[in-house]
Amino acid sequence: MYDEHVKAKLKTAFAIYEQKDTPGYVYKREVPTIIRASGLNPREQLMGDIMKEVHSKDIEAEVISFDNIKKILVLALKERTSEVIRDSKETIMRAFMTFDKQGLGYINAEEFKGILESTGDQFS
Repeated sequence: MYDEHVKAKLKTAFAIYEQKDTPGYVYKREVPTIIRASGLNPREQLMGDIMKEVHSKDIEAEVISFDNIKKILVLALKERTSEVIRDSKETIMRAFMTFDKQGLGYINAEEFKGILESTGDQFS
């Protein structure tokens, strides 16, 4: 189930930023990074709303618990899914298959770099 997959990724991302001196908590400023590391890509408006909710929890504290982040995200997923999950796996796979001309299942890094650079992005 997608929700369980997101929760597992959220827990992993949370663990990376978890505070050593306050186990079970992360700095509120890290929440957007944790959300994106969980595979979610909320629109800016939704991220703003999520952060308002984050800051409303224990207003004086600079940290927030895993349980509170999870509750906020579950609510966002239920109420505003289209603003959190923008592209399906199938859509992304079709986009990459456009560059996989030989049907090998991967994209040559140098070739892909050239494509990206020709659209205006320079990579070193």
